[in-house]
Amino acid sequence: MCPIRRFEDAPFQKLNYPEHVEKMSAKVLIDETLGLGMKNSTLLCLRIEPGGYTIPHKHDEQEEAYFYLSGEALVKLEDEEYRVGPYTTVLIPPGTTHSHKVIGDNPLILLALFVPPARRSFFTDNIWKG
Repeated sequence: MCPIRRFEDAPFQKLNYPEHVEKMSAKVLIDETLGLGMKNSTLLCLRIEPGGYTIPHKHDEQEEAYFYLSGEALVKLEDEEYRVGPYTTVLIPPGTTHSHKVIGDNPLILLALFVPPARRSFFTDNIWKG
């Protein structure tokens, strides 16, 4: 087991959930299925193209932490809306309704940490092949 996963070794895979996300792709950096010894969290790099979004949703058992690398978005947490950009962290407790909407002409790229791990059924199966 090699506990190193290089960013370039994980391809971006388009997420095909039109009822939930639009113009989003992801790469799996850490997940129990990769054999890296991590069983209690999932780390994804998400890319949402200009005009892309996620609909309001919540995770009853998962905490999420987002760290934005580039681009800008409006993030809604319950009834509050925030403008976020590079080097911003957003923490989302379990049961918090949240959504994203990319603003501007650049893609939004962020790291998304899920604890406990993300449910595979939420993402397309092909994302776990990378």
